[in-house]
Amino acid sequence: LPPNFDQFEKITAPGFYWPPIADCTLVLIKRKRRTILKQGKRTLLNIFYAAYEYKIEEYEQQYQQSLKEFQSRFPNTIQINEISLIDAFKAYIVLHTNRIIHDILNKIAHFREIIAQRYQRSSSTKKMVGVSPEVTIDVLHCPFKADELSYLSLGESYIRPNQSALRREEHRETQIKNEVEDIREKVHRQIKNYCQREPPKAMMDHYCELVGSRLRQRFMAPLSYVDFMRAQREFRLVKSIRRKARKAKLIIRVCDKGGGLHIGSKSDYERKAAKYREDTKAYQELSYNPLKEMITNVTNALNVMKQTKELTNDNYSRLVPNPEHVKLSYKYYNPKPHKKGTPLRPIMNTIKAVARPISDFLDELIRPIYDEYNKDNTFTDGVDLIKCLENYAANGHLKPETLFCTFDINNLYTMLPQDEAIRILGDFLRQHVGERVKGVSIATIQKLAELVLKENAFIYDNKFYKQIIGGAMGLPFTLTLANIFMGHWEKRWVRRQQSKKEIYGRYIDDVFFTSNEPIETIQQLLKDANGWHPNIKLEWNIGHSVPFLDVLVSKNNGILYTSVYHKPSAEPYVVPFISDHPR
Repeated sequence: LPPNFDQFEKITAPGFYWPPIADCTLVLIKRKRRTILKQGKRTLLNIFYAAYEYKIEEYEQQYQQSLKEFQSRFPNTIQINEISLIDAFKAYIVLHTNRIIHDILNKIAHFREIIAQRYQRSSSTKKMVGVSPEVTIDVLHCPFKADELSYLSLGESYIRPNQSALRREEHRETQIKNEVEDIREKVHRQIKNYCQREPPKAMMDHYCELVGSRLRQRFMAPLSYVDFMRAQREFRLVKSIRRKARKAKLIIRVCDKGGGLHIGSKSDYERKAAKYREDTKAYQELSYNPLKEMITNVTNALNVMKQTKELTNDNYSRLVPNPEHVKLSYKYYNPKPHKKGTPLRPIMNTIKAVARPISDFLDELIRPIYDEYNKDNTFTDGVDLIKCLENYAANGHLKPETLFCTFDINNLYTMLPQDEAIRILGDFLRQHVGERVKGVSIATIQKLAELVLKENAFIYDNKFYKQIIGGAMGLPFTLTLANIFMGHWEKRWVRRQQSKKEIYGRYIDDVFFTSNEPIETIQQLLKDANGWHPNIKLEWNIGHSVPFLDVLVSKNNGILYTSVYHKPSAEPYVVPFISDHPR
């Protein structure tokens, strides 16, 4: 890189503006500045990479041309030690090239040591904005030191190596035992579900002995001095980060859709969470723990279905909650730093929820049906969109006046009307399947869906809540039900687009469509659609170049262009090589 590359940020560092500002505005300004600098440096870095690659290709072409001229001048009849002159020359070039590459690698290693030493000595270098992914800091005063921030910048996928080596031997033995029991239970369940039979006990015992032996080798093997010191150092870093986060009342979360970690204040999270509850009015606060009540309600409902032969014994055994295994769901929020004000996305952990088995059961029954009958109006990914656009252009529908339009539905899962969604679910199944799905009646499916939606309570910030609108975002069936509801909502739009030979496709709550009508007509259509249902509100984008999923769709004079799209907050993150992942 050129020597003045590091001077880039000094041009955009108006430090004299900062002292008068001492609130959240300063946090926003600093974050925006770092984002602009990082994106600018990454862009310049990519330009230099492209220039170097172009130069390498140019040198390669010159080499091949010179080699052809050399071969034409010296025929293969000329030999040296029974090897043709041309082959000897090529062997010399390969040997010389490998020697140069080896020298370069040695110089790079030495150069990195020099850079590391300069970095340790220079305070200004440590403050410089780099191009690597970093943790997003959204607080005015950050208590973490540089090494702690560097550790957090390793990302959410980083696994601290050799964690068990710092525990006492009896703790490791307990962990091995728990791991073996967990693996045994999962393997047993999979064999029983797919083979429809109990696995042989002797074989399972032998398998678990082998697994335990491998785990014991992994957990009990002694570490080298370097690895042990590294494990201790990273353990101390994690403890320090936790202690400081608790003391300063900070929350560290994964950024929504952008990758990387985000540091925010607990008070800010609580304020935004309260505003979200107030805006959606989807949650009712409870004065008691509703877990036992939910278990009783679900069990009683399933008992009635079993007695009336609506459920088989096998289905009943699968769906009935086990009081020893179920837990109350808990809610947390992931920040969206790429949006103004860093709003929060609610996430529900429902792994051991009372209605989780029913949700999984319904999702297995219904999702294949939805996928089959709505595949023409559904985008599975960005590649699917590109293929659709290429066919659209090949058929002559892409014109200079064509507009690309996208819109997304606000809080679809949360704002899903429960009773109406259950009714639409029944209508959808009766239309495409009939009165039964794999032996289960539509009426029974609707009753089970009602249990999933209405027996949904959770804990957040040591308070109990019940969801009275929509469904839990963490349950698989909620996604399927939302898709079916949106399929019903968009019917008139689909018919309109098909009649005009235009594209219309949806990916969950994001929609893309094309139009050759004036922009005023499209805007009026979107405004009208905003009033089709009180719970469905749209935010749209219209233009000749729009992003959708991971694709940037553009056109120029009726010619289609597509490229990879990265959200403004997206970080070029890969799992660090030093992470304790399988290699």
